[in-house]
Amino acid sequence: MANGSDHAWFGGCAGAAFAFLKVPENAAGAQKFAELLGGILGGLAGARLPDIVDPPTNPNHRGLGHGVIPVAIVATKYQMSLSQNQEDCRHFAAEQWRASQSAPTELDRYIFNTLGFIGFLVSGLAAGLLAGYVSHIALDATTPKSLPLIG
Repeated sequence: MANGSDHAWFGGCAGAAFAFLKVPENAAGAQKFAELLGGILGGLAGARLPDIVDPPTNPNHRGLGHGVIPVAIVATKYQMSLSQNQEDCRHFAAEQWRASQSAPTELDRYIFNTLGFIGFLVSGLAAGLLAGYVSHIALDATTPKSLPLIG
């Protein structure tokens, strides 16, 4: 039976793997690192979300946040907008990194580079969040209680 540490471990791994798959092939090393780190963090957070939506206050705590149909619908809608959202984050990050090249001071350069890193981190986090949530649901589906269809 999956517990909090199982959910965290699988969520982090699922988030890292999915974020890695979504990184563009031509991405620089720093971008890949930021998105992978974001995927891990997103996976950890996503793996906790079902139990935040449906707190495990009793053995039958699985409601809407664990329901197969609602989760499938929300995950599908999320996935449909994920690529565009990631592209927006990457565009923001690239603009910041370009701005750092002509920044007038070291502090400005540091700020632009940090904002760029955060943009790539958020891109990976968005992918990891979905993977972490789905990993939690997949693990719970293997338990004796399984999952409700709706909640």
